Amino acid sequence: MKKILISLLFITGGQCSLCFAQTTVYQIDYQKSKVAFSIAHMGFLTVKGQFDDFSGKLAFNSNGVLQTIESKISVKSIHTGDESRDKSLRSDAYLDADKFPQIRFYSSEINPSTHIITGFLKIKEVEKKISMPFKINQKGLITISTTLKRSDFKLDFGATDVLIGKNINVELELYKK
Repeated sequence: MKKILISLLFITGGQCSLCFAQTTVYQIDYQKSKVAFSIAHMGFLTVKGQFDDFSGKLAFNSNGVLQTIESKISVKSIHTGDESRDKSLRSDAYLDADKFPQIRFYSSEINPSTHIITGFLKIKEVEKKISMPFKINQKGLITISTTLKRSDFKLDFGATDVLIGKNINVELELYKK
């Protein structure tokens, strides 16, 4: 029997569907979750905002270990508390929501022992590999705090660029549905 099992694993290249823990996929609960950001403005102010429309999936194995994250954020849902600024941020001078309607992220690796998520973030036409620390509580709430360099995603804004901080602080709270 042992020889048969070893031969079967060799023939299938070690791919045995019975050998892997089952994965459960949840939708991100956008009503409870938060996608927020802050950025320096004019050197002494901080602009805070969030995206109100986003979706995604969280996959956990049968032991409750986070396996994958996928998310899509609607750029048109940006909200900073100032409609004039929001309209500018949606324009082609900044995020160009008509041409690039979504910001996307998908994980490529999640290390539960170091609490680091590595994946690909796409903003406008730039897709970049990033790593972010995360925490997960007993109820499955995932919190992620990270800093992105605007220049890494070609978020350069011409004459107004010097007024805007070089880094974007991102805070995520993701609840599963």
